[in-house]
Amino acid sequence: MYACGMEQLLDTRLPQLTGSRVALVAHPASILADGSPAAVRLRDAIGERLVALLGPEHGYTGQAGPGVAVSHHVHPDWGIPVYSLYGAATDAWSALAGKVDTLIFDLQDLGVRCYTYLHTLLQVMRAADRYGWRVLVTDRVVPWAPMVDGPVAAESADHAVCPAPVPLVYGMTPGETARWYRRHAGLALDLDVVPAIGYTRAADPVALWSCWVPPSPAIRSLACAYGFPLLVFTEASQRWHCARETAAAFCRLQGAVLDASNLAQRLQTYAWPGIEFAVDAPDYGALVLRVTDPRRCRPAVVAVTLLYELQRWGGGDLFTDDGINDARWFDLLMGTAEVRLALQAGAVPGEIVAGWNAPLARFRRERAAALLY
Repeated sequence: MYACGMEQLLDTRLPQLTGSRVALVAHPASILADGSPAAVRLRDAIGERLVALLGPEHGYTGQAGPGVAVSHHVHPDWGIPVYSLYGAATDAWSALAGKVDTLIFDLQDLGVRCYTYLHTLLQVMRAADRYGWRVLVTDRVVPWAPMVDGPVAAESADHAVCPAPVPLVYGMTPGETARWYRRHAGLALDLDVVPAIGYTRAADPVALWSCWVPPSPAIRSLACAYGFPLLVFTEASQRWHCARETAAAFCRLQGAVLDASNLAQRLQTYAWPGIEFAVDAPDYGALVLRVTDPRRCRPAVVAVTLLYELQRWGGGDLFTDDGINDARWFDLLMGTAEVRLALQAGAVPGEIVAGWNAPLARFRRERAAALLY
């Protein structure tokens, strides 16, 4: 039976926190098997040694919209500070100096580079390395843990949606990612990972989340989590949208000039495993994407082919800055300008994907030493 790392910490490893002042990085999806918030259970276990809470993008309470700055505040019941790590991290770290010994990272992530909780994890690790804090990652399985796909990002980007040289879908849990990044960045910090129990990458993904709690406002379901790397690139163009404000966020593609039926037929000819395409029945105006097996679906390949087909059949130039498209944002989401430039030059998807092979092979070798499951 699957149990997250926080369950293991509370059940068997609390002596590791004896005498330690703790700050917890968490959000509404940081829950235990019985649905109780991890922060509440941790507070019950260690009392006033829980000295601070920290939240990623969308805030500790998960209410803020994408990209919205969240202010620091005080917990209304516990009287401890709740710091935002999105846009105000320097203030948070300096405020914690001398007041904390251990940072616990307990976020539900997706395993997609441009989902900003990867950036949060790396912020935590760099700050801990600087201030001499211990980092304890209570691991949670991510929806895309079985898959590695997409271009490897440039080392120098260091942006919230492109924080590390990993592929678009990098196939590691937070605990594995922390192990990989400590070695990659040459950090000397004291890192410990409390692994999830009862998980293998061959497991049925749906069975792992009997009750999905949204880790951010748009990822309302497991289907949204699987659709995220497929349609996140619509954020870089006003020609298309991914139903972000609905329960079908990142599962539907819509646009004023979209012939969804024709597009679905073209995409089906690629015969990819692990994904299905359909057309929304009421108005035939939306392409519906459904990942049926994230262990076999290659989301970056699908995304690039989808962009190729949109440009080829009526979308025009999707990537030139013109007040409708944002080329820089597209490049950050993709992790490189090479994909955009290749599409603009008329390259077919197979040529673009072939350019990923050598960097992906190198990354898989580096990743192997960090894997826990």
